Amino acid sequence: MATLKETVVAICTEVAKDFPGWEFKGKEFRKSILKQCDVVISGGFYFDSVSSFLKPSVQVHHKPSMRLCKKIIGHAYGTSYLIFDAVEGFSGNFKSTCYNGTIVRSKEKLFRAVPDARPRADRYIDIKEMPLVMRAMVIDGITLLDRYYDQASEVSLLRGLPPKYKPHFKHDDPPGLNGTAGISACIAHIYAGDFDFFDWYRSDACKTVAPKKEADLAKIALMLPELKQMFQKASN
Repeated sequence: MATLKETVVAICTEVAKDFPGWEFKGKEFRKSILKQCDVVISGGFYFDSVSSFLKPSVQVHHKPSMRLCKKIIGHAYGTSYLIFDAVEGFSGNFKSTCYNGTIVRSKEKLFRAVPDARPRADRYIDIKEMPLVMRAMVIDGITLLDRYYDQASEVSLLRGLPPKYKPHFKHDDPPGLNGTAGISACIAHIYAGDFDFFDWYRSDACKTVAPKKEADLAKIALMLPELKQMFQKASN
């Protein structure tokens, strides 16, 4: 018998065929856009022997700016990351009860083995429900990508970061700029030739609920003269 992971991967591989340009690869739905850039719809799968956590998100992986991030910071942070339930009032095809749900092979077998789990039945996703759930997740992921990311050009995509959404969580203020997300946005803007964004983000004018990654910001500041010079040469 196939493992739960193998079964989920097979289901997702088939679901991806219904969406032109998309493929399921590395536990994620992925599509190449523009030049050296992928958009991703991730289920956030985390498999153990009998179940998997499900926390969907959309992501942008702009490979050149991620390489620049690795050069400056030492780590290639993803260009942008947005979990479904971070967006206040977002309601699509994907059930809100599935946002942090758990995938199991059989809900009935689970409830017979663990009767206390039955009152929380809506938090579990039976493997038989997965094709419908995954299609809904991909449809909603595409909606979020189209709504909050300007994919018309590389420059518009990078300079449009972070995505402009109404945050559901109080700590997500300003939206999309917490922790590594703020660093990724700074580097994306720098790669696109916008150095003012970094100055604003690092200044007291940008007040974040979560602490900024000051060590990473210092690394960027140290390389700023070189980065400006690199951009000028590339523009000529």
